[in-house]
Amino acid sequence: MTTPTHFFTHGGFFFDDWHIFEGGRIETVPPIETISPNHLNQFFDAIWRAIEYNYRVINQIDSIKLVIFDLDDTLWRGIIGEHYGDDGQHPLTIGWPMGVHEAIHHLKARGILVAICSKNSPELVKARWNRAIPSEWISLDDFVCAEISWGPKAEAVGRILSDVSLTPRNVVFVDDNPVEREAVLTAYPGIRVMGKNPLLTRNILLQSAETQTRIVTSESAMRDAMIRRQKVRENERQSMSREQFLQNLNCRLKMLLIESPSHEKFSRVFELLNKTNQFNTNGVRWTPADVNNHFNDGGTIIAFEVQDKYTSYGLVGVILIRGNQIVQFVMSCRVLGLEIETSALKVLVERLRAWGTAGPITASIIETDANIVSRDVYDKAGFTNEGNGHYMLGNEALGTPGQHLTIYWDGEAEPQASANEVGHATEDAQDLPPKGLGTQGDALLEDRPKGLLSRLTGRAN
Repeated sequence: MTTPTHFFTHGGFFFDDWHIFEGGRIETVPPIETISPNHLNQFFDAIWRAIEYNYRVINQIDSIKLVIFDLDDTLWRGIIGEHYGDDGQHPLTIGWPMGVHEAIHHLKARGILVAICSKNSPELVKARWNRAIPSEWISLDDFVCAEISWGPKAEAVGRILSDVSLTPRNVVFVDDNPVEREAVLTAYPGIRVMGKNPLLTRNILLQSAETQTRIVTSESAMRDAMIRRQKVRENERQSMSREQFLQNLNCRLKMLLIESPSHEKFSRVFELLNKTNQFNTNGVRWTPADVNNHFNDGGTIIAFEVQDKYTSYGLVGVILIRGNQIVQFVMSCRVLGLEIETSALKVLVERLRAWGTAGPITASIIETDANIVSRDVYDKAGFTNEGNGHYMLGNEALGTPGQHLTIYWDGEAEPQASANEVGHATEDAQDLPPKGLGTQGDALLEDRPKGLLSRLTGRAN
C-alpha cells in the first residue's frame, strides 16, 4: 500500500488564475496575485542578466585596460588649490573618496592600468597630495601616467593613450565635469566616460563585467612596470639612429608551440586573442569552445615572448595556424617598431617547412576600425599580395630575421642573459602587485545591468 505524501509550499507556487477554483463561495475570492504578487519575470530577468554578465567576463568582451582619473572632486572632495591650504581645514576624506582609492588598488591588482589627467599645477598637486589623501593609500607613483597641466584634457588623454599604446575603446575616463567628459568623448568616440555621481564610481569600476578578469597573467600583473620601462626605451630611441637603437637592445625572441588549452601559457594566449585590437589581422574574438575546435581540426598556435635590456615583455604575440593557413596574427603594440612581427613570421615559415609543410602558405587581412598597424605585416614580411586582403607565399623563403634579435624555441638552450637584462628582470618581479586581490568575486549588484561600462558613452552621464 502506497502512503500519500503531503507538503506545503508556503505560497511558493501557484497559478495566476488560482481563484477560479474557489467558485460557489458566498463572497468572491480575489485573484491571488493581489495578495501575493508574482515576480516570475523579474526573477528570470535577474537570472538572464547574471548569465550574460558571466558570459562577458569569461569571453572578456569590451574589457577595460586603462582607467584615467581626474583629481579635484574625483579622487578627493573639493579643489586642491583652494580647499587644502595651510589652515588645516580640509574636506572629509572618508566616504566615497576612500572607496575610489580602494578601487584603484583593485584595478591595479587585476592588471588594469590607472592614470591621471587633471587641470592643475603639478607642483601644487605634489606638495599637497598627502593633505588630500592623508591615509597615503595611493600616491602619484601608483599611476602609470600623470598628465597634470592647464592644457586641454582631450589632448592630455591623447598623450596618455599614445604612451600606453591603447585604443579609446579599452579606456574609461572619470571626471566630475560634464564639459570635460563631453570634450574627451567627442575627441575619442570609443572611450567610456563617467563621474557624474561619485557615490557610484567605486561600484561601477569594481563590479562591471568589463573590469573583471578571468585570470591575472604574469604579463597583466607586470603591465605597469613594463609601460614605465617602455617609456625609458622610447626616450633613448630618440638619441640614436635606428640601427644603433636596435643593436643596443639585446632583444630576445622566444618561440613557443602550443597544441592544447592545457599548456601553461594558454591563459595568456587567450587573453591576448580577446583583448588585442590594434595589431590584430582580422579582429576575431575566440571562445574556449572555438579554440578547442581549432585544436580538434588540426590547428596549432605559435606564440612568442620578447625581452630586451629594458624589461621582459612576456608573451606578446600569437599566431594561429591550420594546415598551410595563417588563420590570425595578434601582437601587443608594446613591441612594435622592433621588427618582431616580421621576424616571427620568418621563423614560423622556416619551422613549417622543417615540419614538412609543402605548398603555398596563405594568410589574410580583414580590416577593422582599429587594426591599421597590422594591415601591412604580410607585405613587409615578403608574402605576395593577391588582392582583396589575401596573401600567399610559395616555396620561397622569407629571408633572414632581424640580425639584432637572439631567437630560440621553447625547449632549446636559452642564451645567457647579460647582467643588464637580469637586473631589469629582477626589478620587474619586484613591481608585481599582490596576488589574489580583487581578481574576481566582486558581487554583482542587483541593479547593475550587463555591459554597464559599455553603456557609459552616452552624453547624459
